[in-house]
Amino acid sequence: MVEEDEQPPADPQPDEQPPEEPPAEDNISKAEAAAERLEKANTQMEALIIRQERLAVKATLGGKANAGTPSKSAEQKSIESANKYLVGTGYEGMLEKQKE
Repeated sequence: MVEEDEQPPADPQPDEQPPEEPPAEDNISKAEAAAERLEKANTQMEALIIRQERLAVKATLGGKANAGTPSKSAEQKSIESANKYLVGTGYEGMLEKQKE
C-alpha cells in the first residue's frame, strides 16, 4: 500500500547541463571519412560484380550453367519419376530396357 505522504522523485537539478555536443567540424570530418570508405567499397563492389558477370558468361558458354548439371529431357524426367514408384516391385529397370 502506498502512503499518501510519499513524494515523487525530484526532477534533475537545474545546475546539471546536458553533455556538450562535439563541434560541427568534427562531424564534418567524420562524414567525409565515411564518404571515402563508401566510395572505396563501391569501387570494390563494382569490380566484384564485373567478375561475377564474367564467370556467369563463361559458365553459360562452357555448358556448366544451372549448378553444373546438364538439363534432362521431359522423357528422362518421366522415366525417373516412374522408377521411383516402381521401386521394390521388381519392375524398376523395365522402362529403360524398353527404350533400347
